[in-house]
Amino acid sequence: MIKIFGLDFLIYLLENKPRIYSETMSCTEAFYCMKPVDNEIESIMNNHTWKLVDLSPKSKSLCHK
Repeated sequence: MIKIFGLDFLIYLLENKPRIYSETMSCTEAFYCMKPVDNEIESIMNNHTWKLVDLSPKSKSLCHK
């Protein structure tokens, strides 16, 4: 069953879209985000898209602050 919430809800989603993982996981709808996130991580792992390695001393992580 597909729920239709209307144009106001769509505009809300577009204007209030979380930009980073921590924003997504701290929002009230985080429960609904977990399955797609888990699916994406599983796909990345199954397709060997990324390889985890230790960073060299001169490197910075993508989320470096």
